[in-house]
Amino acid sequence: MINSPTVNMSEQVILLDTSGNPCGTMEKSRVHTMDTPLHSAFSIFLFDSKGSMLTQQRACSKKTWPGIWSNACCGHPLPGELQLDAANRRLEQELGIKDIELTLVLPNFRY
Repeated sequence: MINSPTVNMSEQVILLDTSGNPCGTMEKSRVHTMDTPLHSAFSIFLFDSKGSMLTQQRACSKKTWPGIWSNACCGHPLPGELQLDAANRRLEQELGIKDIELTLVLPNFRY
């Protein structure tokens, strides 16, 4: 599996069939549209020992949910990458956080 892939402008996301099985890939830049295909993604929520949640305001230049206050970070696993590896990669890219324990809470969530 991929541990620390290089992310570039032609980053691919994993497309899913209606049963949640991988069925292809598409460039990330083409996925989020008015007719977004079902694809693999994750959202990371970080809490401190007191139960307070870290939030961030999404950049106004983001294609999806610009300027919205949201969870700590989110992203997409790359082809061949495990969800947990992808989440750890994104945490390091976005927040500089490494070696944190993550717990999968909603493995089959769709919206």
